[in-house]
Amino acid sequence: MVAAGPVPERDGVLDCLKGLAIILVVAGHTAQTSTPDFDNLFVFRAIYSFHMPMFMFLAGMVIAVSLRKVFPVSN
Repeated sequence: MVAAGPVPERDGVLDCLKGLAIILVVAGHTAQTSTPDFDNLFVFRAIYSFHMPMFMFLAGMVIAVSLRKVFPVSN
């Protein structure tokens, strides 16, 4: 039996925001398949205006948190 190492702490806010981003992508794809004229749907335009930048922002936050553990910052 292999001993497990310490469980890394997770940021619950980041996890919730990533979950929200995933739900928005699914909702956007659902709106896209709901009608042939999906580009004029307000919901589609609203979701697609920010869901990918949101993913990039969250990925940057996750990397920043991970790097802070590897390279501690002194104040």
